[in-house]
Amino acid sequence: MLIDSHCHLNYATFKEQGIDADTLIAEAAENGVGKLLTICTHQGEFAELQGIAARHTNVFCTFGVHPHSAGADPLVAQSFDDALTDPNCVGVGETGLDYFRNEQPRDEQIASFELHLQKARKHDVPVVIHTRDAEEDTIAVLKNALADGPLRLLFHCFTASQELADFGVENGIYISAPGIITFKNKKLDALRNTFSTVPLELLLVETDAPFLAPEPNRGKINRPSYVKYTAEKLAELKQIDMETLADVTTKNFHQLFSRVPH
Repeated sequence: MLIDSHCHLNYATFKEQGIDADTLIAEAAENGVGKLLTICTHQGEFAELQGIAARHTNVFCTFGVHPHSAGADPLVAQSFDDALTDPNCVGVGETGLDYFRNEQPRDEQIASFELHLQKARKHDVPVVIHTRDAEEDTIAVLKNALADGPLRLLFHCFTASQELADFGVENGIYISAPGIITFKNKKLDALRNTFSTVPLELLLVETDAPFLAPEPNRGKINRPSYVKYTAEKLAELKQIDMETLADVTTKNFHQLFSRVPH
């Protein structure tokens, strides 16, 4: 069994094509994807994510605000406390820093990121981290948070440097492989090499659906069922068979997202 550790089942991209969450979940199950984590990016969508998770025993959700919305969608501590009373809400995020698009002021992004980390510590849940062109500040924020003790952390859709991966490994941060590792682009060999160095016990797989569909479906709307193609590539990079890769990444997911029942 595989787990899609990061998707967006409620996104308009699906709805505009007449594809509903129930269809995506059923299709994933038919392709060996036993569980899905649908990720919150702004507070206004959380109720919809809760509804999807409530209808499906194999779907779970997070609560948080993406760095693209960090200043425009202000969070308060009580929001986390309320959201995390739902047993299907198993983590916070996605949060982090995005200096590529810089849609929100950097200080607002950092403040939001820090609040997610604080609430994750209080509730003992993982933090789903988005980082793009912001490695130095990402490391600084995480070092400061980790000085207060261990946290459960995940670099989602990892496309960053070997240096950030090494920092992650040194601090027990899980690292999730996206469909990008399947793309037929020699410039991505460095990223593939980075994944080959990450210990198996820290690896997850994801789609980030509806974005970043892996080969052989690149250019299409990504779907949770496509996570198998990313898993196949990751197994190749780690020089193991698919069954082992599926078993290990599933175990890792449950270790990280411990609220999710086995």
